[in-house]
Parts: sequence; structure tokens; C-alpha cells
Amino acid sequence: MMKYFAFIILIFVTQNVFASKVYYGGVSFSSWDQKESAYPNISKFLCKGENAICENGNIDIWARNYLESFKSENFDVSIDLISGNAVEGVIMTPMISGESLNIVKDVTGNKESYIHVYRVFASMMFFEFSTGRFIASRPVVVQYTDTLNEPADEKSVLLTFKKLLDGSLESSNLFSQMFKASENVTPFTFSNKLIRMATIDVSSAASDGLKNINLKAWKESIKKQAEAYLVKNTEGPFVPSLNNDSATQEFSATFANAARTIKLPSEVAFNIGIEINNLKPIVKVNRKQQTVCHAVSLKIFADGLMDKVFEGTFVRTKESCGVISADKKIDHDYYLTQSIYSLLNEISQNINENPDKDFLKRSSGKKLKNNKEMLKEAYAEVFSSDF
Repeated sequence: MMKYFAFIILIFVTQNVFASKVYYGGVSFSSWDQKESAYPNISKFLCKGENAICENGNIDIWARNYLESFKSENFDVSIDLISGNAVEGVIMTPMISGESLNIVKDVTGNKESYIHVYRVFASMMFFEFSTGRFIASRPVVVQYTDTLNEPADEKSVLLTFKKLLDGSLESSNLFSQMFKASENVTPFTFSNKLIRMATIDVSSAASDGLKNINLKAWKESIKKQAEAYLVKNTEGPFVPSLNNDSATQEFSATFANAARTIKLPSEVAFNIGIEINNLKPIVKVNRKQQTVCHAVSLKIFADGLMDKVFEGTFVRTKESCGVISADKKIDHDYYLTQSIYSLLNEISQNINENPDKDFLKRSSGKKLKNNKEMLKEAYAEVFSSDF
């Protein structure tokens, strides 16, 4: 069984646990034993131990700055922290699950520039302290894009990831978005209609359109981004996907004076899958200009405990096109990926009782009627809070 390790810093201790309160556990990390590959930069901001020296900055202090203004109609947050001897209580922890940096070379004539795309993947996790039972999560992906004349050095990369956490980039701040996404969580009720992002499959035709990527890491990023879009736009009760290979998941949460195992459900009511069927860059040159399109086609579906609940195929074509100078060379992998993100976001925005007609018309082709009913059915059967 695969295990994940989360380190949570606790400061105060209390023996009194009230049902109306959620206890704040500090920032945590999944897969801590793999921190060098999972988050080589952000892990440098976690200061463990009473006498830790935080030479790069303290991630817990940055998160607490946003906790101070957090308000929810469903629960109160206490910074009094549960002791190892407590028997009950709900813990709330911002959990970092990954970071990524993609550097894309952009060439126009003889001029080179480098697009830097920084991403941080995280989830606000709620779980029972006594049983380790998972309650809810709100996944968030923050992104920051910077264009430089040359690739950033290690010091600059570390500083940029710090800005995504410490409040320097308010519009892209991780903790601001995580606390905002958690305002409507109901941490004292348990849903039986749980959902999990299960698989991201890529056809041979689609993978042929990608030239210079790590396919496994790329699929994992697609999976996390799709989950974040679906939770944000449907508020569906998702169980976080922490690992591709394990359906039964546990991870150990280590506090200042105790450790607890958080148990994610091994079975859920619905597993969401995505099949990327085709990725195709289309280039047409007309004298000093060229029109470039990054067309994508994908299928999204849900498998229930007994059978498939819904399935629909969507495309993004004309919306992916732009006109640029004829001497400009671009990285098609980057723009095809952005096109996938855009399509997944639009699909998630239209999983409701009244999908947008314009979106259906341009994304469905001959499957318009099928996709309209599919989106409505997906909402009613899978994502709606009514069961």
C-alpha cells in the first residue's frame, strides 16, 4: 500500500474539542519523502522543529496571514491545536501536493525569449483527528507566467515560488485562493456520493502531437488541473487523487507531539476519466503572417459502481487560433496544453442544468444534442449535492 507523508506544524495545545470548531493544523506536504522531486523549491519554506532557522521564509506564517481574515458560515476555525491525547476533532490543513516549472523558448526572427510558467498544486484538506477519516478537500492550482531574455537561475526560481506563497503576487497567491475555496465546506457532514479523478489516457495520435514532454508528469498535471476546475465549478465532493497507482490511499500526518494516519476512501461512487483523443497544431502561412491553431479533442466520462454514468466528446478548434508574424517560432507542446486546459475549464463550467448554447455549438459538432443531455445528466447524477 502506498503511503504519503505530511508534516503539520502545531503550536498550541487544547483538550477541549467542540463540534462547531475546525482546528487549523498548519501547512502540510504530501509525499514528503519525495520532496526533492515533488517540490524542490517550496519544501525549503517549511521550518520543522522548535528551533528551526527559516532562512528562506516560513510558509506557515504566510498561510496564517490569510487565515486571520478567513470566515465561513459553516464553521469556526480555532488556532488552538489538538494534542496527541485528544479523542475527536476536525483538522483543516493546506496541503501542498506538487510544484512545476515549464520553460518555453519563443523565437521571433533573431530574438529569443523564454516563457516561464510556474504552477503550485495544493488542496485544503479536512479530516477527523481521532479516526483519520477523510471529510472534504478543495483543490487549487495557482499559476504565474513570466517572460525573460534567458532561463531563470535557481535563485530566481526559488524567489518566484516564494512570491506565489508570501503575498507578493496577490492575484496568484496560493493561500488566498485556498481559504476562499474553503468557505463553503461543511466539515461536519459526510457525503456518500464521493468522486475521484481516476484516469488520464492519451491516444497514440495525440501523443504523436507532443514532442518534448515527460508524458507521465504531463498527465498528472492535466489530472490535477481538471480536478481543480471540476471542484471549483460544480462543488462536487471529490476525494483528492494523490497517486496514479494506488486506489487505496493513506498518508501519515505528523504533528508536533503525535502522528495520525489519514484514510482516503478506497471506493467512491464515481470515477472520472479523461481520454485525450487528438492534439493537432495547424499552421497556415500568408506572406508575413501565419495563422496557428492548436486543436484538441477529448472525451470525459464517469464510471459508477456498476456501469458508465455519462460520456461526451468535445473539441476546441477555431477558439485555439491566433495570427502571429511569419518568422515567429513557438512551442506547440505548450500551446496544445493550454488549449486542453481551456477546454476542460469550459466543460466544467457547463456541467449544470442549463449548459451554454454557444459552447455546445462550437465544441460538439454532430454530437450537440448528446453533449447537452450528457452535461445535464452529469450534473444531476454525479456532481449535484442532491442525491
